[in-house]
Amino acid sequence: MNLNEEINRIQRMMGIIKESVDDINSVLKIGSKGDEVKTLQKILGIKPQDGKFGPQTKKCVQDFQDEVNIDSDGVVGTETKNKLRDFENGDIDWDTPEFCKKLEIEDKEDTDDDVDKTIVVGKNKNIIIGDSQTPYVDNATLKANRISKDGGEKSLWEGGKTVSWLIKALKKYPVDKNVENVIICIGTNGGFGKFLNDDIGGLFTQLEMKFPKAKFLVVQGSWGWGGLKNIKKSDVTNYYKKFEKYGAKIIEPPIGDIEPHGNKPIYKEIGRNIDKML
Repeated sequence: MNLNEEINRIQRMMGIIKESVDDINSVLKIGSKGDEVKTLQKILGIKPQDGKFGPQTKKCVQDFQDEVNIDSDGVVGTETKNKLRDFENGDIDWDTPEFCKKLEIEDKEDTDDDVDKTIVVGKNKNIIIGDSQTPYVDNATLKANRISKDGGEKSLWEGGKTVSWLIKALKKYPVDKNVENVIICIGTNGGFGKFLNDDIGGLFTQLEMKFPKAKFLVVQGSWGWGGLKNIKKSDVTNYYKKFEKYGAKIIEPPIGDIEPHGNKPIYKEIGRNIDKML
């Protein structure tokens, strides 16, 4: 036992430190609740320390995981707990980010005055959201559908839109605990991060809040047409790895180096692969 561990042990005996990573016996992730989550929140300096593992706590855990160079999946398992123990013992330097210290108003789903209460939730278990390529993915899959054939914020899809638009639309969308899978078609209109600095983390914060029981899949967009002529496949691949970091599964193949509007053959292949994954 090193000096830091001995100091930590003595402080616990004296009641100076009341919580420790050793009090966490479960795997903690989105949806976890209770004293173990509260202990985690106290160790990481998350506020409020409400014992609820929501998007804010996950984002904070991911920041810590990034700092200590382990898989940033937002899940507190054995590897993360070992790193938390090192942090607790003073062997790792990490400063709690500001976003961990207060729950932002847009994350408080029950106080969102802008939520459209007229939207009927629970209709579809597998939904497709995003930009103008969304309808063609919808046409190609048997197991998933758009929320509505009419594009707009209420339907979470519309042509020519970007990640920032989808985040805004999600903030107005009610919580739907019946959705099991969300297929995301977004990124093309922002040039896959080349034209816009897409807030992928912010997107998943909203997705996880609005669809708390869902898994996420992402369709890789198209390039080589219009203003995307200088985009390379490697740019697209690297862009969607950011989605994978937040737990999304990448759907193969990409829509590809084509003008994407229309029921192109590639969508049939994408649709078949989606149906296999659902």
